[in-house]
Amino acid sequence: MTAAPGARPANRPSRVDEVVEAAVRRFGRDGYAAVTMEDVAEECGLAVSALYYHFPGKDDLFHAAFRRVRDEVDAAVDRHGPPVGGLREILGTVFSWARAHPERARLLWLFSVGTTPTIARLWDEFVARHVAGTARYRADAGEPDPTERIAARTAVLAGNVAALHWLAGDLYPEATPEEMTEAVASMMERLLTAEV
Repeated sequence: MTAAPGARPANRPSRVDEVVEAAVRRFGRDGYAAVTMEDVAEECGLAVSALYYHFPGKDDLFHAAFRRVRDEVDAAVDRHGPPVGGLREILGTVFSWARAHPERARLLWLFSVGTTPTIARLWDEFVARHVAGTARYRADAGEPDPTERIAARTAVLAGNVAALHWLAGDLYPEATPEEMTEAVASMMERLLTAEV
């Protein structure tokens, strides 16, 4: 393990945020498989030993980067959830965030799914949280029946798949965040409000 040119010492715990931000950038540009701990060290100008001081390995660093981005999306949704906004406002916030922060969005939607068992669990928690949040868009505020739960999960997963393909450039790459918001919101509303 060699130090990056101009590397700084590892013994400053305040560098954790720097390391995680560098990991978000690097993993968001190149994907999990292509990035090494040396790449992240170079990205943040630290010695590789500094990364191992804070994170035992690449998986742990990737999990921290994923959590950082996931928490940003959750916070944005929470800021615009009821009673402040409806489905279109929340989706608009998420698609605008994705356009403004492409590396972060790619980390969340393109490069995380299927990387590690921990990411699979974190991803499932992320989806479950947003599935539970769809209850606010149903007319009946009671406990959802099995069909409504399936519809809610399908709506959230379909919205995430649309975001993934939009960011990958193979689903309407020229679409604006507003156009994606309208398309995904319309689809989700049909699933969430369908009569059973």
